[in-house]
Amino acid sequence: MTAALLLPAALLLGCGGEDGGGQKAESSPKATMAAYFDALADADYALACKQLTDEYRAGTIEEWNSLMDEKTTTCEETLAASVDMVKAFSDAEDGKALWRYEGLNAVVDGDSAMATVQLTAFQDEDSTYFLQKVDGAWLVSGDDDGSESAE
Repeated sequence: MTAALLLPAALLLGCGGEDGGGQKAESSPKATMAAYFDALADADYALACKQLTDEYRAGTIEEWNSLMDEKTTTCEETLAASVDMVKAFSDAEDGKALWRYEGLNAVVDGDSAMATVQLTAFQDEDSTYFLQKVDGAWLVSGDDDGSESAE
């Protein structure tokens, strides 16, 4: 199962918005990842899905449907179902605890980036995500389980 399903995974919307001066805020891979995890913690699956490329959203749904009996048709449904599954197998006290993170790092190479993060509920495992800059915004395009959209 992809990290996107397990971290249906946070990736505060670093994809635009405005800073205090009314200027468009600069998007960054770290901001996108933080937005994704924060959205998951808040069970805001629509916002979490906005952090993913179209191809990665579609791939996440396809992968879920190939592995699970319960089929989904939208990114939001897929994330909700996968979060429910993760909660069932987690010692975390609540949904927010699942998505607390530390050590969020990103390395940028042009319009591509790689981010690593450690979720505190999964202390022994670092997760790696791939991001692409799309129309000026950083979006998650893949993860360390080999799920990466073809750009």
